[in-house]
Amino acid sequence: MTTGFFKRIAQTWRAPFFSPQGFINRAIGLTAIFAVCHLAGLREYTSFISGTSPTGDQLDTFMTVLGCAYFVFYSLLVLVVPVFILAAIIFRIAWNFPGV
Repeated sequence: MTTGFFKRIAQTWRAPFFSPQGFINRAIGLTAIFAVCHLAGLREYTSFISGTSPTGDQLDTFMTVLGCAYFVFYSLLVLVVPVFILAAIIFRIAWNFPGV
């Protein structure tokens, strides 16, 4: 029973990129990566946006890179994930009407 479950998950994850399931997979993946960044506490290091150092040391570039990663994944979550979800919905509706 468990092998069938894992086989189904693997088949779902290998969906073509330009398909409703592919769009949903990418949206879930981006959301998961952002969740990991958020739970790791990288939000604290986004102070570089206002021109200040996250740790107070101007030469601490590693913390700035972590802040940039959080900012990039937050931007992807806000801008790209909704587009992927809407595209999956529209694609799914279009596939249900093959003559359109």
